[in-house]
Amino acid sequence: MGSTSWKTMGRVRRFRNRYLAIKLIPSSSRNLADNLAIRLKSIVGSGVLLIDYDQSSGIAILRCNHLVLDRLRRLFPFRTFAHGELPAAHLVGISGTIRKLRKKLQLAAAGEVNPSIA
Repeated sequence: MGSTSWKTMGRVRRFRNRYLAIKLIPSSSRNLADNLAIRLKSIVGSGVLLIDYDQSSGIAILRCNHLVLDRLRRLFPFRTFAHGELPAAHLVGISGTIRKLRKKLQLAAAGEVNPSIA
């Protein structure tokens, strides 16, 4: 079993990426977003990567593979860890492409549409 694919009946299938938008409260620094991604990776195993973090809105975009998506979804809302080392986090949206996720976030910020978590 490789890190980017697995075999089924002689064929190799690739992992499908999913992109998650997470609202960090408080939104203080990129270091907190990095620490959150590292902590999530240690909880679910592998396949979690911080793609982008907007400090003004407090939204972090994470990439994961489709196999760990359900485990990640169960973790939210995420409570603050002891000693305030990580912020609370709420799942804002999920998409199969980063472009579509950013479009959902822009529409939600404009008040046109409520982002769905599905």
